[in-house]
Amino acid sequence: MRSINKGMGTTLVMVTQELESVFSIADRCIMLDKQARGIIAEGEPGYLKEHSTDERVINFFNRRVPGAKKAEG
Repeated sequence: MRSINKGMGTTLVMVTQELESVFSIADRCIMLDKQARGIIAEGEPGYLKEHSTDERVINFFNRRVPGAKKAEG
């Protein structure tokens, strides 16, 4: 999908919650939130995963359940 998109020089819009696809295909992503009624994050997926300060974004990219305690180790 990525090579077809790059070869044609087009913009591809993909809606997914599958992280493997997000990291392998997306150069940039936009995260929407129902309660915020809009965009809560925008940028390169890897950067958002590592540097976001928004708990919803952190939870999504790290597959954490909101409100769940972190595992002790």
